[in-house]
Amino acid sequence: MDYPNTGALFRTKEKKHPKSPDMWGDIKFDKAFLLDLIENSNDQVITVKLGAWTKEGKSGKFLSLAVNTYKPEGEERVRQVEQEDDDIPF
Repeated sequence: MDYPNTGALFRTKEKKHPKSPDMWGDIKFDKAFLLDLIENSNDQVITVKLGAWTKEGKSGKFLSLAVNTYKPEGEERVRQVEQEDDDIPF
């Protein structure tokens, strides 16, 4: 994997259908990052924050994407304490 938790969106050169996307691309996720998101989430929907930068490449301008993997210090500990409370049978 070149750069985990990053990606790019490129302009669609030729839209074949009116509902075709204006841009296309992908994001490469680190498996450990995804597993951590799933394991530490209490929600059915997981939000992944993105940052984007306009860059110039061989095919013209595109958006470079990066996943925000920042975790405030102590966040992991709060989640562990909540889980421990759930394990108490009374």
